[in-house]
Amino acid sequence: MEKLTHFKKINNPNYLGSYSLATGEDKDGKPTYTDLVVEIVEVVNENVIDLGTHKEEKCVVAHLKNSKPMILNMTNQKTIADIVGSPYIERWRGQKITLYVAKVKAFGDIHDALRIRPQAPKQVSKPELKPTDANLWAKCVKALKGTYTIEQIEAKYLISAENRELLLTEAI
Repeated sequence: MEKLTHFKKINNPNYLGSYSLATGEDKDGKPTYTDLVVEIVEVVNENVIDLGTHKEEKCVVAHLKNSKPMILNMTNQKTIADIVGSPYIERWRGQKITLYVAKVKAFGDIHDALRIRPQAPKQVSKPELKPTDANLWAKCVKALKGTYTIEQIEAKYLISAENRELLLTEAI
């Protein structure tokens, strides 16, 4: 399985974006994406530097457990408030949300955007896959080198975005 790197991963490595959920491409060469369940550690207003323009801007940022932070636009902030049932960011701590990629119209064109599903993720009893569990990790790497796909592994285990990337890298 060829590892593909979305160009935006190189340009914006510090924050999650739609490219973070890319799993490969379909038969037409268009990106395919997966959902990602994350837990909010805290939400803060902080300075973010645009790597393209090098300009600094105040942004609302959700820091996430075992994942890169996510810049929250107003749409995603409202979705979290609806899921949690509170507009207060202090109430968002510890809440799990599901990220996905949606097509949105912006700047006169259609773009892939990182969005939050409008309902809390279902509680699952899947174990979390971590590299610290050496035997299980090695089995999953071996499975990916064989006939398993990352989606099949994600169906059995919870895996953070960072560990997902690490697993795919080791399976190459």
